[in-house]
Amino acid sequence: MTKLLRNLALICVLSVFAHSIVHSQQMPPGERPQQTGVLHQYPLPGAVEESPTLDIGIRSTQRFSSDVLSKVQADATGSHSGVHAMTAELTESGDMLIFHPVKPFDYGERVTFTYSAPLAKGGNLQNTFSYATKIPLLPGERAPFIDEELASIPTKQSGIQPLDADPTLPKTFIAVDDHATPGEIYFANYAQGTGKPLFCHMMVFDEHGTLIRENPLLGGHVLDFHTQWDVNKPSAANNSVTYWNATTGKYYLVDTTLLNVRDSFQVADSKDSTDGHDMHLFPDGSYAILGVDTVTMDLTQYGGLANATVGGSLIEVFDPTRKLILRWRGLDHFLITDAVKVPLRAQPGVKKQSVDFQHANSIDFDAVGDIILSSRHLCEITKINGKSGNTVWHFGGKHNQFQLIGDSIWFSYQHDARWLPNGNLTLYDNSNVDSVSGRPSDDTVRQSRAVEYRLDTNAKTATLVWQFHHTPETYAFAMGSVQRLPNGNTLIGWGYDSITMTEVQVNTNKPVFEMTLTDHDFGYRATKVPYITAGVAASQAMHSSGLSLAIDPSSNANATIRYSLGNTGSVAIRIYDALGREVRLVRAGEEETSGDHTASLDLTELSAGTYYCVLRTPQGSVTTAFSQVR
Repeated sequence: MTKLLRNLALICVLSVFAHSIVHSQQMPPGERPQQTGVLHQYPLPGAVEESPTLDIGIRSTQRFSSDVLSKVQADATGSHSGVHAMTAELTESGDMLIFHPVKPFDYGERVTFTYSAPLAKGGNLQNTFSYATKIPLLPGERAPFIDEELASIPTKQSGIQPLDADPTLPKTFIAVDDHATPGEIYFANYAQGTGKPLFCHMMVFDEHGTLIRENPLLGGHVLDFHTQWDVNKPSAANNSVTYWNATTGKYYLVDTTLLNVRDSFQVADSKDSTDGHDMHLFPDGSYAILGVDTVTMDLTQYGGLANATVGGSLIEVFDPTRKLILRWRGLDHFLITDAVKVPLRAQPGVKKQSVDFQHANSIDFDAVGDIILSSRHLCEITKINGKSGNTVWHFGGKHNQFQLIGDSIWFSYQHDARWLPNGNLTLYDNSNVDSVSGRPSDDTVRQSRAVEYRLDTNAKTATLVWQFHHTPETYAFAMGSVQRLPNGNTLIGWGYDSITMTEVQVNTNKPVFEMTLTDHDFGYRATKVPYITAGVAASQAMHSSGLSLAIDPSSNANATIRYSLGNTGSVAIRIYDALGREVRLVRAGEEETSGDHTASLDLTELSAGTYYCVLRTPQGSVTTAFSQVR
């Protein structure tokens, strides 16, 4: 007991000390001056409330010498814990050193780090800088961080309507089915209910809304669930799907059967949390992920508590060997007052306060590797240099640098900001609040939409190119997605709304597909992998699950489809033309045994051109292209 009291007393002393060195520093955000020769580093010089277990990364503007690990000198000293031994690693790129403290630093202390490392072209990269670690608190003193968007979603009262086959599977209603883009739609329902745990289902539908395969997750929920495949870059296809499991707080990589877990991903430091809103897995095995960095902040000047819990966002990028090569921290670049209509004042009588001031929800990368970040509660899209972590520009929010052209409403609480191949930007505008122009009532803007802008980053203009409002108007205060397909159609996931997803033709704004989950079930994001884009330019195709498919034309009037099944199950075979229109139904979902099979394909009345044969089974789908010559 005496030892426990001594430890608690030490924590209290450290807490007082940390408040004196951290909360007296209310510096405005901005880019800290970079040391000459350093491209990126973490933590940043002068950073506050960093994790005591965080590594230290230094990325040079040039390569280090090949023998740097035997010659580097590094000294890390904590203001309480004293000198710390460090080990060092060199990334495969040769331009970044990562230092690992052998033991963690103390909470509530200032760390001073000095290093000197030889460079390949001669000379040394060297510097001394300091940062402060997180404030220690007694158990229960700080409120747990609360994701405002997820916490605001009300609990359903009626439960999911049952199906005979699976009482936990959401029931769907197809409102429109009019020649949508052939392909697979990936979607997970966000399970909510009262009295008993519900299943969240990771589901794959075809373009008609027919469920092809699914995998349930008991308890908790899946948030971000999508293929790690860029429909605009078919060569990047890798038959991989990722999802975030709220129970474990990790991302998981599965194959397209949704059954076989192949890997898992999380942020680098155990004191931070992996954010389930977005991650990118690149073909070389590198990946980028969002995280949440939780700190203690004195908000009494805003009417809040002295020990409020504040969550800022992280972007972390890892190389193929899983070394952290970029760490961007929202608390280093924004003030808490940059949040739009996020209350900083504590409710009367409350003793704990949690503020979700930034709430990042998507990251995307342009052709040179720069990052586009969507921060919901800042109402801002931020471009970030992918090498240095410095801000390039602000679009929307309190630091907006752009003028809107052709649009009268600024986006707000937006989701899913993505680059298009032509350089335009799409996003889902939830339209919760008036973020810029100061309208007297939020009710004037609560009309969610999909939107596309053309950005002139020199003139700092954002021109409205396209938008889609639902008829009748609809409003989703949370979640949502927008995906432009290669044929120009756009798939919109409406998030927390009575409508689940809509695919529209951009040139006419005509809906060609619309699905709703009954009982007001909903999901975070909807994405589609088009079959035509995924098809190979050959008459034969293979699938990782053991499926194979080949077309053997015997004449201009007939052909033989040869296919092999790894497992017994239902089989659907359809033929599509180059515009995505279904022109033949060969198999309609009949059950067939595993092994080799053939089917006859009537080629009469098919004009000359390229066609796509799509084989769909519960184990996956495979597409092959063939040409009809007249």
